[in-house]
Amino acid sequence: MGFDWKSLVKSVAPTIATALGGPFAGYGVRALSSALLGKEDGKEDEIAAALAGADPEMLLKMKQAEQSFKVTMKELDIKMEDIEARDRASARERQMALGDVTPAVLAYILTVGIFLVILGLFKYAIPEVNQSTIYILIGALGTAWVSAMQYFHGSSSGSKRKDVLMRGNNN
Repeated sequence: MGFDWKSLVKSVAPTIATALGGPFAGYGVRALSSALLGKEDGKEDEIAAALAGADPEMLLKMKQAEQSFKVTMKELDIKMEDIEARDRASARERQMALGDVTPAVLAYILTVGIFLVILGLFKYAIPEVNQSTIYILIGALGTAWVSAMQYFHGSSSGSKRKDVLMRGNNN
């Protein structure tokens, strides 16, 4: 099984990761290629190879590419939030149509996992040489858990819109 570079992108640059799974994949690949390879026309396998040896500096470049990508999408008037909402809706529709329990099982596993990791952090000391790697993995686990909760309970942006509608404001 090869390195899952898209999972790393999802944990560090979620907007770019969302674009990779949709109609704006070319924009996402271009943003990553520019940030990580120094050229716009890098291929996915080149990006994967670069991310396989990712260091904190490379992760910072990816975060900066994420911010720049958001600005570009805003300039193009592309609402990533709407794309993400459609993506979640289609996944939910698939789950209901097939009676698939996999998302629920994964959400339970993630929930148990994140709390076990938190308890482990209180009980055990992480060797200094492994700290940055462990913290990156914990961040990825936390991101996955938040995504699972948003899948079942809606996103904070949806909640924000609901609150605005309930107050009768259009701000």
